[in-house]
Amino acid sequence: MPFSLTTLRVAVIGFFAVVLTACGGGGGGGGDAPVAAPIPTAAKISGYAAHGDPMSGARITAVDKNGHQTQIIAGSDGAFSFPTADFAAPLSIVAEDAAGQFENQIVVVTDLPGTGEVFTVNVTPLTTAIAAALATSGNPFDLALPANLTTVQAGNVAAAQAFLRAQLANLLADAGVAPDVNFISAALVPGSHSGLDQVLDDLKISSAGSGVLIVNLRHPAADTNNNDQPAENFIINSSTVAANTPTPFSAGIPSSEIDALHQRLAALNQQLTTCLAQDVATRIQDVAGSTCRTLAVPGYLDSSYGFESVMADFFNNVAINSIPRAPSLLYLASENEAMVEFSVGEQVEDSQRVILTLRKNSTANTQPNMWEVTGNQSPFVGGTLCHLAKITDVSTSPAVVTYQSGITFLYSASAPNPSNVTTVKIVGPGLPSAGLILAPGRYNASAFFIDNKTGTLVTSTLGQKQTFLFDATATNSSQSLTPWPGGDPAWADQPLTKSMESILAGHPSYTFTLYDASQHQVGSFTRRLGSSLVQATRGPEYLWDELDGATIGLLIHPSPAAQSLAIGWSRPSYGPSVNYVQVDSSNSNESISGATAANGDAATTVYARTSGGTLSQFPALDTDYNYRSISLVYKSTLTVDRISQWHSSQQIMAIIPSDSSGGSYGLDGTITLTP
Repeated sequence: MPFSLTTLRVAVIGFFAVVLTACGGGGGGGGDAPVAAPIPTAAKISGYAAHGDPMSGARITAVDKNGHQTQIIAGSDGAFSFPTADFAAPLSIVAEDAAGQFENQIVVVTDLPGTGEVFTVNVTPLTTAIAAALATSGNPFDLALPANLTTVQAGNVAAAQAFLRAQLANLLADAGVAPDVNFISAALVPGSHSGLDQVLDDLKISSAGSGVLIVNLRHPAADTNNNDQPAENFIINSSTVAANTPTPFSAGIPSSEIDALHQRLAALNQQLTTCLAQDVATRIQDVAGSTCRTLAVPGYLDSSYGFESVMADFFNNVAINSIPRAPSLLYLASENEAMVEFSVGEQVEDSQRVILTLRKNSTANTQPNMWEVTGNQSPFVGGTLCHLAKITDVSTSPAVVTYQSGITFLYSASAPNPSNVTTVKIVGPGLPSAGLILAPGRYNASAFFIDNKTGTLVTSTLGQKQTFLFDATATNSSQSLTPWPGGDPAWADQPLTKSMESILAGHPSYTFTLYDASQHQVGSFTRRLGSSLVQATRGPEYLWDELDGATIGLLIHPSPAAQSLAIGWSRPSYGPSVNYVQVDSSNSNESISGATAANGDAATTVYARTSGGTLSQFPALDTDYNYRSISLVYKSTLTVDRISQWHSSQQIMAIIPSDSSGGSYGLDGTITLTP
């Protein structure tokens, strides 16, 4: 019979009766005392929230088909538990990373424990992939809404699990995981790098709009100039599960190599803990034996920057005795090169992170066959920024929306880059085979802009674009732009295809070749995409924030000049965190920008600054030639970098925040803003 408070009350009365009898309270009789029936325990769900390492302090939200909800905080090891007596199946459980550095995860449960039972339910990227196959839209977080849970069937969950097991069969076998593993309830020890946790380490699983993208980190992209062999990857949704044609991932790089990397990361993290116990002022010392300085090899170099420069913001902003989170392997560029994130902070407002390049068997290594923090060993400053942008033009009524997908190629004439470079040719996947040509701007010689895609070397350009667009939608549409502007040197010859999208999901590399005015080669370097490029037609499938009415008003003519602008926006449920807010503005005389970190909030104030960093004013919107835009730049987890931008006119489209806003080139071409 179902357990109730009445049952509990009777059981407790019976228990005390037995105790009194056993203590002789009823007279001098002998014989065996009666034994009380055990009190039934409450049914509950217990498990871990993890993305490989634990989601320490994650906010756990469970909701069932009837809307009943509970919310708890996971422990430092990602463990959580809650009673289920008041829940009805199916239900979903969402884990939100408190620091906003990793994507949210979700699991859907179609069966609940009975009285006295405990069901193991884990929330991981693999369970998120299963949820993507259950959601009609392919967005797994649609199943965080009660109304959408009513259509979930146990058979659909089983089908998604079977497809995923077939796709990952080789990785499961290599990790010693049973071929019939249940990804939802299997034993999991987050951070152990063994068993199912090893499988999580082997994969990068991220939102892809109508589905979830799974990339095999054990099989990195081939490192060639025209990289047409992607890292193994696929998108899981209801369509791919229904087609049931899995193409199993290969084990690729030996697991022993991955184990050695994780052991080295654990040692480095312990050293980082010791470093952070030091006073901020003493953390970076260019002297032998410094605990902080010896995190990297003496010959560390990354895009011309030394270790002190790369780590300055991190070390200066992390409180003394902060405990770092477990390092996160973002991707393997090869068997000998890895991109790793080191971070601290359990909440968005106090989180800090830095991405470092580790190499094995590099000329910079001090010990052969050991993973060490070396940087990319490139003396050149330059890189790539990959983005999916939502562009809203508010100068019309109603406003019009387009989505654009492209790569911003960045190179500067400023030191330490060679002063005699007049042309840069870039080759890589998705670009014309002849190469994309960048040259100094005719009116801004310090920055390089796109001139042509025919490979013709030139020494200056009238071009003003640094972003090469691979895809775009028509206004207020999820269809590709027509007619396609393929004749424009800053646009691809045709919209991004699914096959090319698959290649661009695998962190391919692009080669920059530098030439002087005599067309002699000066040098070259390569940069990998740190994130995935997706078709612009996927844009409407993602969750986007919306500016509030007062903020939209700042973009409507007329609007006065201002030293600062108060920016507010709304965040959809389980949407990504905004990393920073940027304002760009211009009139006939000057261009003024400003950027401010969002710290997980939905409101901030952005101050106008000159290119030198001094306070200024955003020009008034009082003529048709004045311009203003507001961009929300989402936190990057090296999956799909996204920007939502609103602007005041159609004169300028897709202004991507870049070094022009007071930033500096960072690791692998990323940019760190210095508001």
